[in-house]
Amino acid sequence: MSRPRPQFLISELIALVVLCAAGFALLRTMVAPLGVALLAIVPGFVIERIRGGPGVIGGTVSGSLIPPGIAGYLFAEAYRTGSRPIARMGSDVLVLGVLFVICLVCSISASTAFYVVDEGLRGTRRNGPSVDPTRGGHPG
Repeated sequence: MSRPRPQFLISELIALVVLCAAGFALLRTMVAPLGVALLAIVPGFVIERIRGGPGVIGGTVSGSLIPPGIAGYLFAEAYRTGSRPIARMGSDVLVLGVLFVICLVCSISASTAFYVVDEGLRGTRRNGPSVDPTRGGHPG
């Protein structure tokens, strides 16, 4: 048995385009970390929504990958320059731990907000005006 193909509503696709546009627009301002956070959460959220889930866990996991990415970049840069990353590892681990907690909380909040908005968009389609066949096909 094959899985049903995911279908997006036009309003959901428009919301996704607007969300990505806002994330990329924020990259050019002083609040660029917010743009990065938005752009990091969206893929996980959309992938989980496609699979039929609420999207909150996927967005949270996707957004929580920012600190390990930063850590990987820092260690790669330290290796490239020949400095010793172990010497200052204690302070880096503390900073990355705090950053991880912040990213986790922000990812949960943003993913939940995306879920509420998405359910609102889906709800307007499901709960739209119903057609009563006894009244000549007019909404009732």
